[in-house]
Amino acid sequence: MASSTEDGNYTIINHKYSCGIGLKETHNIILSILSIPLFISAVSGNVLIIVALQKVCSLHPPSKFLLSCLAYTDLVMNLICHPLFSAFSFSPKNSIFCYTFWILFIIALFAFRGVSLATTTAISVDRLLALLLGLRYRQVVTVRRVKFLTIFHWLLSASVAMVALYSLHLAFRIAFAAFLSCAVTSSFCYIRIYYKLRLSQAQVQDQCHEGQPNQEGIQLNRVRYKKTVTAALWVQVLFLACHLPFGLFLGFITITGLNTPFLWFSLALATDLMSTYSTLNPLLYCWRMRELRQAVKDTIKKFCYVMSHSIAFAAFLSCAVTSSFCYIRIYYKHRLSQAQVQDQGHEGQPNQEGIQMNRVRYKKTVSTALWVQVLFLACHLPFGLFLGFITITGLSTPFLWFSLALATDLMYTYSTLNPLLYCWRIRELRQAVKDTIKKFCLSQHEAT
Repeated sequence: MASSTEDGNYTIINHKYSCGIGLKETHNIILSILSIPLFISAVSGNVLIIVALQKVCSLHPPSKFLLSCLAYTDLVMNLICHPLFSAFSFSPKNSIFCYTFWILFIIALFAFRGVSLATTTAISVDRLLALLLGLRYRQVVTVRRVKFLTIFHWLLSASVAMVALYSLHLAFRIAFAAFLSCAVTSSFCYIRIYYKLRLSQAQVQDQCHEGQPNQEGIQLNRVRYKKTVTAALWVQVLFLACHLPFGLFLGFITITGLNTPFLWFSLALATDLMSTYSTLNPLLYCWRMRELRQAVKDTIKKFCYVMSHSIAFAAFLSCAVTSSFCYIRIYYKHRLSQAQVQDQGHEGQPNQEGIQMNRVRYKKTVSTALWVQVLFLACHLPFGLFLGFITITGLSTPFLWFSLALATDLMYTYSTLNPLLYCWRIRELRQAVKDTIKKFCLSQHEAT
């Protein structure tokens, strides 16, 4: 595929894999800036849906499997394709790194994007079958059949990716045909759903006029009908809005065979727009399901709860370790200073009264440092232990919360002890406090 030249660069034999696709540095910067928010939103959204889907039991297993497959595919695709394209864009042109990143990006893009598009189409077909088959839906659409269909999608997409290694133009033709078939199939399914729901609503209204049923039930059916039809229309509109520009540019490049920097830049922008659909998938397919919506809310609440407690526990742990280190360092520093004073006393035979005074001061200072650390740990350690236990186990019982509240009150006790621990051992401040208390007492006595 490539041959090495004397200057260390690589000349691509197949011109379709040339690293120089014509994108300027400005184009690369624009694409990188656009890719960052899309990457973050797509990864976080699909991770959230994957976690929430594990908690939902009311979904039909084949539908749940398709949604999970779509979320996993979009997640892995964003984790692989975005970094590969960034590495390819900023690699030295006509180098082995540029060539390698380009090959890997093309393979990953064809494979994962093909599976994502096919799974999206399969979900639209699944929704149509659920509406048309009624009670027979669970017998016709099974998990085993859906798994076989997913494996077929992966094999087909991998085959197109392998074709791209030998002929990128041929792979573009196959991809354009696949995109066109998926777009037509998906559009047909949602248009069919739309008209089926309109027909069902008309039948319900006719039955209402004949039998005069409860008006409240009629109104409820109308509201549900409007929500369902609106959701189906939004799915199709957003699907076409995100995929149609890519399909148009891909079809134009495939038919005309042109290879200009503007076309490649436009195709890259259309690919980013198509990647936006990976971000919208959780909203389009999952948010309109009540159970999954509730699971997402619960997951977000639990994540915020765990994160807040983890941050608080980490902050407490760092403060406790820092404080302990400081006071231990103070203790050993005072011991070293006292040892030096005693050595000087033995050598120069200083005044024994001065040596005795230094020993007394040394004992007081060390004792104060130890008391500060002991009281700090005694007041804060119970709170840290309960907070860490709740954070790690995730338990939330009345006893634990009551214990944490008591530990919080004990921690507040340290605020009361602060004047004694940090201020009272300073002679000038101690005297100032005494004078303030005496002055206050005298003023109160004179006032009475």
